[in-house]
Amino acid sequence: MALPTLTPSASYLSLSNLISTRSLEPCRKLLILDLNGTLLYRSKYTKNRIIRARPYMATFCSYLFHENVRSWLDVMVWSSAQPRNVDIMVQTCFKESKKELKAVWARDTLGLDKRSYNHKVQTIKDLETPWKKLSCPVSHSANTTILMDDSPLKTQLQPYNHLCVREYTQNVMNSDRLARKRLRPSYDCMLLAAIGILEELKYQTNVAGWIRAGGLWADCSPPSNEITLEPSMDPEATSSGNASSQELLWFDHEPCYNYWVEKGMVTVKQLGINLNPGFS
Repeated sequence: MALPTLTPSASYLSLSNLISTRSLEPCRKLLILDLNGTLLYRSKYTKNRIIRARPYMATFCSYLFHENVRSWLDVMVWSSAQPRNVDIMVQTCFKESKKELKAVWARDTLGLDKRSYNHKVQTIKDLETPWKKLSCPVSHSANTTILMDDSPLKTQLQPYNHLCVREYTQNVMNSDRLARKRLRPSYDCMLLAAIGILEELKYQTNVAGWIRAGGLWADCSPPSNEITLEPSMDPEATSSGNASSQELLWFDHEPCYNYWVEKGMVTVKQLGINLNPGFS
């Protein structure tokens, strides 16, 4: 069951058209994290359910709550799962660090009616809600917010604040499990790439403007006829919340993906954080 396709407001689109500038000092940001498919894999069936954190989750967590990063970054979780399941996933990802989160929001914050709440429907994360309700040192807006989620459909109202990541699926998790047996294991590095992107965004004055202008592509964009900078908002053109097969997102372009991974690895090293894939 799908909800009607929504479109961004005129005021939001106007703001996202404004050019972001690079500040000399970090500008405070709000990072909103999805859980399933973004930070971990959670199997669909309740019997013998598998919940496995994405590689480098411990490293990502250490980065988010490092003293230097906390000085400019507010972090919260917003999931469309029900509260009891969100609690389990948050514990899996953050462990003792969960107390550092500004908020943990679940399905009961999405404004669903009773029927929709108890059934699998397409949900929307309207950033106006945390902008109005979240208690932070500063007020946040489209200028300062990053929604990290594997589903473009959930971000229809504020698409240019969406840091889309490749879905962490069972197949990818199984590949990571096999990788640990190799002499030189190679794991999914999406969370390291996210660190690299956040390190750039901390200096940007307009997150929506930066993403809309193609900032995620850094200086390694493929030819313009190969890419679509805007994720499809058409439910028929997507599969499981991912972009259509005709679209090439930043993480699909290997030089771009590798650029952000390398930037993330350099950042982690500079902060003295252990590079831990979590599959040892």
